Amino acid sequence: SRMDRVKQKITCVLSTDQMGIIIRAADETRMIVAKSMNAVFRTLVPHLSSTRKEELSYTAMRSKSYSIEERDKEAAILALEKMIKKIKEY
Repeated sequence: SRMDRVKQKITCVLSTDQMGIIIRAADETRMIVAKSMNAVFRTLVPHLSSTRKEELSYTAMRSKSYSIEERDKEAAILALEKMIKKIKEY
């Protein structure tokens, strides 16, 4: 059922644009490896939701990762910096 699918998704507090920036960077730095960037988005995005939207479009997220707004870039960097800080505490 639709509710079961939603329950299996991972909710990210970042916007879809911010998630797209991070996924694109992970692909381009080869932190994650797939046949193509399209394959990365097609594989990951169906398992993600945002706090604003439960059904995300991998094509929209991928295309938006090429027209990056400065505020989304800054938010993605801030999120990654928070993760770095946390890892340093381990």
